[in-house]
Amino acid sequence: MSKNPTSFAAALLLTTCLLPAGPVCAAGTPAAAPAPDTDEARSLELLMASQRMDKRAMLKAALDLSPAQSDRFWPIYYAYQAELIPIYDRKFALITQYADAYPELSESQADHLVRGSLTAKREQIDLLEKYYRRVAAALSKGIAARFVQLESAWNGAFDVRLHAKLPLIPEDLASRARRQR
Repeated sequence: MSKNPTSFAAALLLTTCLLPAGPVCAAGTPAAAPAPDTDEARSLELLMASQRMDKRAMLKAALDLSPAQSDRFWPIYYAYQAELIPIYDRKFALITQYADAYPELSESQADHLVRGSLTAKREQIDLLEKYYRRVAAALSKGIAARFVQLESAWNGAFDVRLHAKLPLIPEDLASRARRQR
């Protein structure tokens, strides 16, 4: 484990985003922790921008919209993406907080991180539902359902890879909790 929590979080995000055929990273550098140097931060920002372009290309190919449908869909998608990015920023901030506290995580820190993670997950679902309705109203329920399916798979794959890279809550925290009961 890295001694520098900021480097740990940045390396975790970079590793997750660089996985072959990996999902999109929806946001930039974690808001809660500045990168240790400008080059690392710039590299991460460029990678994230590249991944968002890959996601748009995948959606474009998979949705196969007519020019008229594209004119209606993409402004809605860009508004969705603009609202999604801050949710991922909060997720990355939680990862940075976890890296800062690991492995000396307290019960209250663990609770804060779990509650924050669940809140972000609810916000993401609520946002996708909101944009399902917008796409359905502007195009069709079929196109909207396909958008939700693709978006859910893309973001779900990202979340799985992200969480697979995180170390489990330290065993001694769970042991301390059992002893306190």
